[in-house]
Amino acid sequence: MARQIYADHVAESSADQVNIDADVRQTVERRLSTASVNLFDEAQRQVYLLMKYDPYLRFLHSQLYWNAVKADRVGSRLEVPETRHITGRHDGRSLMSRLRMRWKLID
Repeated sequence: MARQIYADHVAESSADQVNIDADVRQTVERRLSTASVNLFDEAQRQVYLLMKYDPYLRFLHSQLYWNAVKADRVGSRLEVPETRHITGRHDGRSLMSRLRMRWKLID
């Protein structure tokens, strides 16, 4: 499981790479063979702090967030934003990649 998380979100070549500094990325890579229970703790802390002070606050003020709140209140389902018309293609990107692209265009 740790290798999959690393490949999907920590490795420099991953499509859904999280924003962490190079030292933490290298530490995770070095310790991957032992995969201790706290392997991703520092990476998680960095992502948390980044989200706390920037994108999360912007998200709370976004139309996407308020649409989700309204949908929850009336018990309906929030539609996932379609980005095909925005980017011109879907090319098999993950949901998170498509939402990130949509988020950048909303902001």
